[in-house]
Amino acid sequence: MIDNCRSALLFKMQIFSILFCVILLGTNSHLDITDIPFLLESPNFPNPYMGKIPNLCGDVMDHPRIKKVLRTNFSAIINMQSFKSSDDLYHSGISAIVQPYNLKNPSFFTCNSTIDLAHRSPFFLVSQNYPYTPTDFSLCTIYFTAPETIRFAFYDFISNAAVDSFVISGETLMNGVQNISYSGKHVTDDEPFALYFKKSASVSFIFSSHNTFYTRGFYIIVNSYSQSKQTSESCINNGIYDLSKTKNLHIGSVMFGTSAYAPNMNCFYKFYNTQKNHLIAFELEFESEKCCDIMEVNGVAASPFDDQNYQGFMGSHFNFAMNDMVTMKFLSDGILGGPGFRGVVYDFNSLHHWLSEINYYFWSHSDKFYIQQQILEKKTLHLNDYNFMMDISVRLFQTNETYEFVVNARKGRYISIFFFTRIDTIVDIDIYNGSTTASPKINIEPIISNIIEDGPSLLLRSYGESIVIRIRAISDQSKERTDFQAMVTDWSDPKCIKICSNTESVYPKFIYGNYITISYPDITGTSVTFEWNRALNITIYNSQQLSSLKKTSQE
Repeated sequence: MIDNCRSALLFKMQIFSILFCVILLGTNSHLDITDIPFLLESPNFPNPYMGKIPNLCGDVMDHPRIKKVLRTNFSAIINMQSFKSSDDLYHSGISAIVQPYNLKNPSFFTCNSTIDLAHRSPFFLVSQNYPYTPTDFSLCTIYFTAPETIRFAFYDFISNAAVDSFVISGETLMNGVQNISYSGKHVTDDEPFALYFKKSASVSFIFSSHNTFYTRGFYIIVNSYSQSKQTSESCINNGIYDLSKTKNLHIGSVMFGTSAYAPNMNCFYKFYNTQKNHLIAFELEFESEKCCDIMEVNGVAASPFDDQNYQGFMGSHFNFAMNDMVTMKFLSDGILGGPGFRGVVYDFNSLHHWLSEINYYFWSHSDKFYIQQQILEKKTLHLNDYNFMMDISVRLFQTNETYEFVVNARKGRYISIFFFTRIDTIVDIDIYNGSTTASPKINIEPIISNIIEDGPSLLLRSYGESIVIRIRAISDQSKERTDFQAMVTDWSDPKCIKICSNTESVYPKFIYGNYITISYPDITGTSVTFEWNRALNITIYNSQQLSSLKKTSQE
């Protein structure tokens, strides 16, 4: 992909659909598509590139709520232009297929047929009428054959568990012949996943005509590939390390940023540090094939959240482990590569107070009430000299629950609310300028009318020392679990109206974009920097510690 590229495709046909492998880009072309699907790929896909990217790039396959097919019933020009500044991160590129379909029966394949993946890989196993609910309610079976191995990558799957049926059958790689069924609305809610079979498999499904308030269907990519022995040859510094002897260790996939990582990789790292008052920390930049090439990390968080997995695109970030041993394992299959990963693992001596951490999730009280079959969860936050920035994010909204935050500022201060996600179509929100809901409401029209995902965080301010924030999920079953993120603070500086990432910071490059930085002199005249991120902690440095951190990052 080239910076500032502008690409347009005119498809001279009545009806066409775009099925995404990753995302879409092409060159200026006029195409007459009849029966043969047309492949669109960015140059050198999936080898990584660094540069300007379109606004939606990276979202199509990374987020389960975004549908993976675009359909139109007329000729169209597809036009995408890079307009954002470079994010200095590597990306895989773009791959998509354009194919015609019948408007009377919008199907992407013929039922009761056999697909030879030796000649048709990847194959898009997409439910009839996707991304909408199927209108064909007959039983459908499709058979797959391959010279060696078949992979089914599930990216989107929603059904009615009571009346719909989906079964995939075949000989798995590890457990013999299996009949595997899936149902419900949350099969791919968190992450996509993959199933592997030997040489042949069949899929049978049927959708009921029963009406639902949510869209049903599935989007599965089927590939054939040759299975090979996994190897660690393409892993940098694969092995076990005592960080008391190895202070800074570089890890990653070979040729990161230049070539796609190798197939069948098996990288394993174990880091331990038993020194008193020492922490394990690591920075990591990562992008792999979403669904199937996964980095498993153990030991970063406290149990039971100590097992994490990374897949797809993940912006560079920095972690402090809560355990004295951290393991990382990266596995890739033999189908599609990407930039891979790179990072540095550090030994931090916390005795020198390089880092202090404030967990600001301390509520003065938290109550639940049941009012007319509606759940009201009430939390009270008190801002003070140590906890003056707090998160009011709630990541698992339920449609019948209201979340109420009562925020109290320090004496003589006002409260600022910074919004990091859209409000419209996500949540209903009311903000009261006082300590109760009997207080006057604050006008939130500027927030509701905002439809821009990127850019500076939007701001509302109170007129007194207290506010009440009430949040409810939009009552739509297809959005039963939504996301909302905002920060409240009573800190203010007339010289800094907007809170934003500080690109002039002395922090290492990998921190940019993940932290919100505020710098100001404390009562002793020492420069203090507060950083707020979405990982629920505040990190505090003074000027001496910043110098140490800067020196460490340069080393």
